[in-house]
Order: sequence, then structure tokens, then C-alpha cells
Amino acid sequence: MTVRGLRRAVRVSTVTLFVVGTACSGEDRAPDQTARTVAAESRTHPDSAAVAAVGERYAGATVALVEAAAVPGTAYRSGILSYHTPGRDDAYGYTAALWTAEDGRVLWTHDHRGDFRPHELVWLDVDADRDPDLFFTSGEEDVFQTYLFANRAGGSGAADSALSLAYRSGNDYTTLLDLDGDGAPELIDSGHAGEQHVETPACEEAPMPDAVKQAAAQEYARRVASFDRANFKYGMDAFAPLTLHLLDPVRILQVRDGQVRDATRGFAEHLRWRIGVLEQYRALADAGCRAHLDGVIRHLRGAAGAAP
Repeated sequence: MTVRGLRRAVRVSTVTLFVVGTACSGEDRAPDQTARTVAAESRTHPDSAAVAAVGERYAGATVALVEAAAVPGTAYRSGILSYHTPGRDDAYGYTAALWTAEDGRVLWTHDHRGDFRPHELVWLDVDADRDPDLFFTSGEEDVFQTYLFANRAGGSGAADSALSLAYRSGNDYTTLLDLDGDGAPELIDSGHAGEQHVETPACEEAPMPDAVKQAAAQEYARRVASFDRANFKYGMDAFAPLTLHLLDPVRILQVRDGQVRDATRGFAEHLRWRIGVLEQYRALADAGCRAHLDGVIRHLRGAAGAAP
């Protein structure tokens, strides 16, 4: 089954704004006093201030908060907002944003035009500098995108400069694993270039052996460390082969000082594991699938420094 067949389109048609509560119940205040208090608190709540600040960037648009949460270990909050301009079919989408927890001052935004929204915003230290960086996937239907923004907020952060784009893939959901056990993740990139997602139709008629699925699940569990929630699982229990990009000519990337480097050759053990698992699959595959697997195996052997 293709990845396309495994995914479900998610369309957000309505957005509910958060409700700011009052310090006292309705029994303690008159209705009009309670209403005034709620309105005042809404104006000063940092999330409300952030929504208002983002709204100022979209003249005539309606902006609403979809979700928000504290950024662990910092004085910041992040979230996803929706925006649309009434009467215009081409002016709508979602915005990922970072703002101060104290007063809602917006430090960074990233816009997504159209129907699909960023998936869960995940904060983690990808470059071992002890500052949380932002990782998320985004897409639906035929859209597969991955983003990694390096943290540049420091103690304050200037507007729209708190995060810088360190990595983006426009053709697949990149996976985070800790292959060397140092506590910082490696990025498992599909290895394909361009903006179009690459399917593997040659192996659709050659079911993956259970032993291969089990080996993939074990390797994922062994390597994922604390990064599981960042990875896309396609809404299925047997997600590991897809999430590991088992049928793709992967690249293994590392981020240091906000820069991405190709570290594939440095993980020969993991590459040899991939080769062994694919050889198991190849033994039971038909001719078309074998040809595809042979190509991936040759790539992996070259990347590992072995004879093709």
C-alpha cells in the first residue's frame, strides 16, 4: 500500500478561540462586572496579545488561535493560528508563531497558505546547544513537508528573528532518531531531491515480510530515544518501515551550530542494518520490487563505503 493510501486528509473548517476565565465565579460578581472582567483579562492575556499582533499583519483578515503551549524551559509560548479574509478564496491559511509568555510579544512567525496546517509543534534540542529548537511536519493529501528552525531567541529576541530555518524537506516527513546515543537527534531524510513526494509502486504487489516489519519496529524503538512524538506515524500501528524510510535511499543529517551537515557515511552500522533487512525483503519480492530494492541496497553500500 502506498503512503498516499495510508494517509487521511485533515481539513479544519472551524476554529474555537480559547476562553479566558475569571478569578471569581458568577455567584461572586454581577453579570455585567464579570463580562467587563473577562474582556479586560482577554485583552491582557499573552495569547490574546499574540493573536492581535498577528492579526495586524493581515489587513481585513480574521485570525484565531488553534492551539498554544509553553515552550519547555523558556519564557516563551508557541502555537498555531488560522487566518482568512472574508470574500477571498485565496487568502487563508495557518501561521506558526512564537511569543513571550509575559506579554504576548511576537518574536517569530511562519505562514502556511492554503488548507493544510502545521502538525504538532515539537520543541527539542537538535544541535546540542541546550536551547530548544522547533521541529514540525506539515501537509495533507500530496503535500509532505518537514521544517526545522534553530533557536536564536536567546534572552530576548527581536521580532521575526528568534528562529532561523536550518532544514526543510518539501517531499517527505523527515524522521528523528538518536543513532549515536549523544542525546541529539539525527535527521533521517528520504534522500530524494525536489519538491515531489516519491512513491515506491514497484513494491506494492510484494507484501513486506513480517520479519522485516518486526525488525523495523525494533530498530525504531532502539533508536528513537525521546524524539518519538516528533515523528509522523501515518495513523497506523505498523508505521516503522515508512517512518524509517526503509525503501528510500536515505541521507543521515546532523545539525551543529544551526547548520545541517550530511553525516551518512559516519553511520555505517545503521546502514548495514538497513542493507540486511532489505536483503530479507528482496528474497521474497517479485522482479519489479527486487529491482527497486537492488538500487537502494547499492546506494546504501556506497554510502557505507562498501563494495556495491
